[in-house]
Amino acid sequence: MSPKNSRIEESALQADLRFRQIRGWLKIIFFTLAGILWVFHLYTSYSGTLEAYIHRSTHLTLLLMLVFIFVPMWRKGASSKKLLALDISLALIAAFIYVYQWHDKDDFLMRAGSATPADLTMGAILILLVIEATRRTQGFAMTLIVVLFLLYTRYGPYFPEVLAHAGFSWTFIVDFQFMTLHGVYGIPLGVMSTFIIIFIMFGALLESTGAGAFFIDLAYGLFGHRVGGPAKAAVGASALMGTISGSAVANVVTTGAFTIPLMKRTGYSPTFAAATEAAASSGGQLMPPIMGASAFLMAEFLGIPYIRVCLAAVFPAVLYFLSVGCMVHFEALRLGIRGTSKDQLPRLGETMKWGGHLLIPIGVILYLMARFYTPMMAGFWAIVTLVFLSFVRQRTAMDWGKLLRALESSVKSAMGVTIVCAAAGIIIGCFVQTGLSTKFSTLILEISAGKLWLILILAMLFSLVLGMGIPTVGAYVLVAIFVAPILSQFGVSPIAAHLFAFYFAIISAVTPPVAIAAYAGAGLAGSDPFPTGLMAFRLTIAGFLIPYVFIYGPALLLQGNVQGIVWGISTTFIGIVALAAGVEGFFFRKTRTWERILLVICAVFLIKPGLFTDLIGFASLAVVILAQKSRRSLEK
Repeated sequence: MSPKNSRIEESALQADLRFRQIRGWLKIIFFTLAGILWVFHLYTSYSGTLEAYIHRSTHLTLLLMLVFIFVPMWRKGASSKKLLALDISLALIAAFIYVYQWHDKDDFLMRAGSATPADLTMGAILILLVIEATRRTQGFAMTLIVVLFLLYTRYGPYFPEVLAHAGFSWTFIVDFQFMTLHGVYGIPLGVMSTFIIIFIMFGALLESTGAGAFFIDLAYGLFGHRVGGPAKAAVGASALMGTISGSAVANVVTTGAFTIPLMKRTGYSPTFAAATEAAASSGGQLMPPIMGASAFLMAEFLGIPYIRVCLAAVFPAVLYFLSVGCMVHFEALRLGIRGTSKDQLPRLGETMKWGGHLLIPIGVILYLMARFYTPMMAGFWAIVTLVFLSFVRQRTAMDWGKLLRALESSVKSAMGVTIVCAAAGIIIGCFVQTGLSTKFSTLILEISAGKLWLILILAMLFSLVLGMGIPTVGAYVLVAIFVAPILSQFGVSPIAAHLFAFYFAIISAVTPPVAIAAYAGAGLAGSDPFPTGLMAFRLTIAGFLIPYVFIYGPALLLQGNVQGIVWGISTTFIGIVALAAGVEGFFFRKTRTWERILLVICAVFLIKPGLFTDLIGFASLAVVILAQKSRRSLEK
């Protein structure tokens, strides 16, 4: 294994400190359960899923068992044998509930709405197990939200009048959550157990072949020699890593282990280097074809093929990375940072020679989904293609060691996503039972006085605040349920409304005070976390405008005629460049205060669709360009 791959794996493991060490008989249990999970999902991806309830319960049971055995109840108790015995007992209880569901499944499923005392006991225990697993994998914030929604469903009459409802008994709540496909086993878990898991497996296999090192070498070969090269390479590598990683933090520790030290050596401050990596890595979930888990949920909520979500997301994703790239470009010009000498960088031809074939499986995914194959089938054939193609080069060839690392990596990723999807299912079940979305819509409409722009700002703030404490999936689900129906009432297309929620749930990873991706980067750079978070927020400021663009101008989502789409994308492109220059205080040269103001005005007016606003934007830009050019002529 190359030193580079070794460093990637070591840095990626920094995010996994909460797991018990997998040794001895625990190692046998882990890889046995992981192997069963892989065989189950590879088989069902090719041959078709089982009955929905059984398929989802099988997936959840395997992951619950893995969580209880390998994610300790308390971090300090990771080595306690007494706690391990308790955790194994919880895993066995989860398995017992699954056997109870299976042994008489036909009668069991028919009892929905009229559950027996035994059914209710099993259901109550399962809900408690999911809540405890949520606490272990996601922390107290997500856990508290789940508990509050359950309490709201039970004690509806005691809430303020605007939110009050008749309330439901615990018997009815448990029956609904456990016996139907609207609670624990709802849409989020269904999407996780079909679409998301197969891409997590594919991403883990792809990374085990050396794709992480390939993407980093490719980015440095393309951008390393340019102005501010290491920072641009960080942006490029993070965009490429977005095809195999749905986690901002994992993206930071994987690519940042290389990009952050190089940025520091070429003159960037530790704070700026860490913030650049965090800002770029957070956009990984926006980058098709394998976006974050929320994108698969979005396709299911909207009832459209996943490829349509990818197509709608591609230009917003490109513009996001463009905005971060422009920020680091102007910062490099302002500081006078040049690129790295080409003889110190990976050669592009050699990089493509040893790793170019790793791009083919990603092409297989795009081709099959464009032909409207299911994501499960596309993922299955991408895995088969990857395994065979890995043997094209000795450096990427699959072996047992790499396979076991892929098993471990994929299962650890799947634990957190599965549990948060089960928790999100509980929340959705509470929404369905209580009709809370309708009440919330009424409340928002009253607060905003029916003004779309104010609703969008409220939705943005709601999404950012949620995303600070809970994972992207949870934040997206809550905002989509609350806000998307309201936006639809104002004529916003459903996919634009859901992408709006999705976008800000992702950006919350670099939004202070809890900018988790920025804090991960600060750990690698040795910088102060809070200033790093503020800098990451600044670097993504242009990205904050992109969701408003596709709300008011759906051309960015490839909706409308070709001329309108081309014009809308072009003006947004220019507007983002202008905003980056205005924020950084450098365009062709250092800008004066009034020039920065005009650049920001240019950005706002160009980003907002419309002929009149475009004319104002271009006029503002022209004034700045002429002023900078004339100042350069005078100085000569």
